[in-house]
Amino acid sequence: MGFGKDDFKIASKAENERLVALILSDKQYFLTTFSIALSTDNPIAWRASWCLHKVLPKYKKELITEVDRIFEAFPTFTHHGQIGSFIRILKSIDFNPENSGNAIDCCIRLLRDENIPDYVKFYSIELLVKIAMQIPELKNEFSDIIEDVIPTGKTYMIRVKAKKLLEVLRRNL
Repeated sequence: MGFGKDDFKIASKAENERLVALILSDKQYFLTTFSIALSTDNPIAWRASWCLHKVLPKYKKELITEVDRIFEAFPTFTHHGQIGSFIRILKSIDFNPENSGNAIDCCIRLLRDENIPDYVKFYSIELLVKIAMQIPELKNEFSDIIEDVIPTGKTYMIRVKAKKLLEVLRRNL
């Protein structure tokens, strides 16, 4: 039996650890996982994207070369876990922010959606701050958006940590 979508159907800690170990052992498993993670087949795509985040240190170079595919796929992501995993990947790699419009739009949409968990909102804020540090003309717009999210935050991540990121962004205006 080959490695594919069926491997991501079972959700358990042991299965996740097995998948991560397999992906780390063979680049072909990484490439298959990457394709699955970019798909709209959830929850399978979400589980695959979570595994990608876990193997990021080994496959960082490969993810950097595929960043435009990630940006292109962003509008198709529907599961907050899949989106959160890819935002965490993006905030951990180097990329040209000029091509990140889809990711920016997605992050802004997530920040305005009250049904999105705070952890995904926080990752979105981190990514927006990273991009704004590279494209200074976005700092004011992102500051205003982030400022609107903080009062509605239910967790420490938003109430305190996001506030600190906002201060960093504003300090560099």
